Amino acid sequence: MRRAVLHIIPAENNFLEKKNDTENDTENDMAPPQTNWAQVVWRKNDTPYAPAYDDGYFGETDPAAEAHHVFCKGLALPDAWKTFFEDKTTFRIVELGFGTGLNFLQTAQLWQKWQEKWQEKTQNEGTVENKPLLDYWGIEAHPLRVKDLQHFYRRHEVCGAGNLLQAWKGLPTSVANNPRLPLRKHTLRWEFAPSIRLTLLLQDVERALASIVATLAHEVDGWYCDGFAPRSNPAMWSDKVFAALAYCTRARTSFPQLASFSVAKSVRTRANAYGFHTRKRKGWCAKREVLQGFFRGNLTPPVNSTQSSTQQA
Repeated sequence: MRRAVLHIIPAENNFLEKKNDTENDTENDMAPPQTNWAQVVWRKNDTPYAPAYDDGYFGETDPAAEAHHVFCKGLALPDAWKTFFEDKTTFRIVELGFGTGLNFLQTAQLWQKWQEKWQEKTQNEGTVENKPLLDYWGIEAHPLRVKDLQHFYRRHEVCGAGNLLQAWKGLPTSVANNPRLPLRKHTLRWEFAPSIRLTLLLQDVERALASIVATLAHEVDGWYCDGFAPRSNPAMWSDKVFAALAYCTRARTSFPQLASFSVAKSVRTRANAYGFHTRKRKGWCAKREVLQGFFRGNLTPPVNSTQSSTQQA
């Protein structure tokens, strides 16, 4: 995997910002930031834990294998790619809760293996097709510091982690050294590999999804819902969130388009209400079940109301 190319897009030039946004930059800079660096402690097997949410980023057994099982398999990858590119050129995944970036790296590794086979197949058949692109978007209100990412990936080696760390180190000094700087001022875009693009929105989920709704209506092919348990982070599992997911999802195939570690009743109820037919599938290690959702085409505009959840993950 080649070195990632990092682009920092200031808010005033951010293609995601609404044209009618009238917020005053000076006032925003003085206001409490919507984004703060993550504060983590380390559990057994060097897996990060977030005291603020009373929840871990992963279980304590093989986080990379867990990410692959829960999320990549949750979207039936790479099988979902086999027929998708007959009439499309871009497969778009949005992750709610980017965290360490492990779900992205596992997906990117799977993508590159699949693409090698795809290229070999098209060359042997003599067909001329547009080159597929994996367009991956991540939402994260509390990004990990470089030192924490380094700590994690020293213990858990994953293909592409070096590229991610190198790009992370490329953050402006003002961002990297000032935990009070409103990181929402920045949208990060990587050309992570020739056929992989990563866009990271460092802001709270509602603000980020408002940008995605305005930019990617009916163009998202899969969702990784990975924002801590509903009991401790209800904002990540609200009606407004699921309405935005439904509005942005591309109605296309019989393959699943939502994957989540949480199988809480409140999560399933909301997902079903907004057009995702959910089902439980075998979980990972101590987690008995995880969630998979199939979108059925309820393209209603996002709602304004939100409801909190008190259910466990």
